Order: sequence, then C-alpha cells, then structure tokens
Amino acid sequence: MASLNGLYIPGDGRTTLLDKEFMQTINFLLQWAQDHNKEESSHFPVVATSYGFLSMLRGQLRDDEELIPMKEEQVCKPLSQNLNLMPDHTYTYDEINVKDLEKTLDKVKFFNEMELGIPLENFTNSKGLKPFVPVATFHRTSEVHRLDETVSMVEGTVLPFFGFAYRLDKVQFGHSG
Repeated sequence: MASLNGLYIPGDGRTTLLDKEFMQTINFLLQWAQDHNKEESSHFPVVATSYGFLSMLRGQLRDDEELIPMKEEQVCKPLSQNLNLMPDHTYTYDEINVKDLEKTLDKVKFFNEMELGIPLENFTNSKGLKPFVPVATFHRTSEVHRLDETVSMVEGTVLPFFGFAYRLDKVQFGHSG
C-alpha cells in the first residue's frame, strides 16, 4: 500500500456489501489509510463511489439498520443533489462560490444505482461516522424536508477521504433554456 498514491473503492454492485472478505478488506484498507495519513503526515486519499461509498460507510456503522431502502423511483435514476455545507467548508467545492455552485447543481443530475442509502438523520446521529461530514444529499420525496434526505456525498473531517453515492461516470447535464 505504501507504494500507492491513493485508493479507489469502486461500486460495482450490492453483492460487495454482502461479501464478508470484501468488507474486511475495506475496513483494513481504511484503517491503514487513516494510520498512514496520521503517522506519516502524508496525503493518501481514499475515494469511493456508489456501492463502494456504501461499503466505506458500512464498515464504520455499528448497525446495518441505519441503511434503508431507497424509494423505487430513485434507483437507477438521475437525481438532484442538495448541498449540506457551504462550499468553502468543503474540500471538493472550496474554490467555488455558493451562487455558481447552486446554479451548476440545478443543471446536473447524479445517477444513483444503489438500492440502499443512509438518511441524513441516521448519518448525523451515528458515532461511527464522525470521521465523515455529509456534504450533499438526495431528496427522498418530492418535497424538501431535511429528515427525508439520504446522504449522497461525504468527505473526511480531517483525512482526505471522499465518498460519492452516485456514479461519477454517469453525471448528466440538463441543457434546457
């Protein structure tokens, strides 16, 4: 691992969540990355997408019941994303002003293929997820209500860990009027 410059955890499918060996490996790699970043004072980023994102978070959860089924109309669909933090409080968006970012996010849809998600409320109440900050969420309903949102993007509070609930290769832009 020390010869690598980072770790990417792909999100190939839900079966990874059920694979005990895969989950043990993810937990080992995350612990190694945490220790390496702290001890070596170096930058070893971890990036996870889709089910890889969920695997990264699940390894930190004490109870799988914190994950809930996504609504049927949200699975394998492009979804809107809401910011949970101001851009300058994130690593991903820190050089973008809030007005420009909101304008861009209104034009972009983020492809969600996951059948499970973690509600923002469960995320913020989970002691195991304290090393992460929820940067953005998906709506669970057509009405905006903070308790009905699922986390779609996280960052490490200190460590360079990034997680995206959506497929990075399937972000779609809406070019209407």
